Amino acid sequence: MSSETEVPPVRLVVTLPPMPSEVGADLRAEHPELIETRDVFRHVALQATKRLVFVVPFLDEVGGATLLELYRLSGAAEKVLVCRDADDIRAAGRGLDRELIAAGVRIRSYKVHHVRPSAAVSIETFHSKIALADATCAYVGSANAMRSSLETTIECGVLLRGPAVLQVKSLVDVLLRHCSGASEPNVARE
Repeated sequence: MSSETEVPPVRLVVTLPPMPSEVGADLRAEHPELIETRDVFRHVALQATKRLVFVVPFLDEVGGATLLELYRLSGAAEKVLVCRDADDIRAAGRGLDRELIAAGVRIRSYKVHHVRPSAAVSIETFHSKIALADATCAYVGSANAMRSSLETTIECGVLLRGPAVLQVKSLVDVLLRHCSGASEPNVARE
């Protein structure tokens, strides 16, 4: 899918398992119009001119490298990655946190601890997976930034255009207001 491709307001996005998967073969045969998750992530990155945001609770080395490549590819003035915990990015390895910061990405964490009246602690976080380009297009679905989500597990989502994207943008804006990690240099530790 190129950045110039015209797409309908809502389009199904799927990560299909690699061949020789019978399910993957059947889906490819019956629905050749299906768009692969990696292609949609690239499309969203290319569409962003003002702000590119990826909201992914989980990532690994492969997914992190994919996101890094997409941020570098994007012409967006503002680049943001929201995850559950910045430690997850460090745990993904190979200095990914430092590379993301060098690419101009603001890494934000959304993990809020609440102490209840009973003194029990609960953690408020998210399970959403979102890729947002400005207010023009968005992916909402199940794919984390992990090898399994991008290559082997059947993941489903939608690519949105039009008024529905404004709702996704609003959700992301609220989430960002409640994230921590606004000072990027503090994210990378030796």
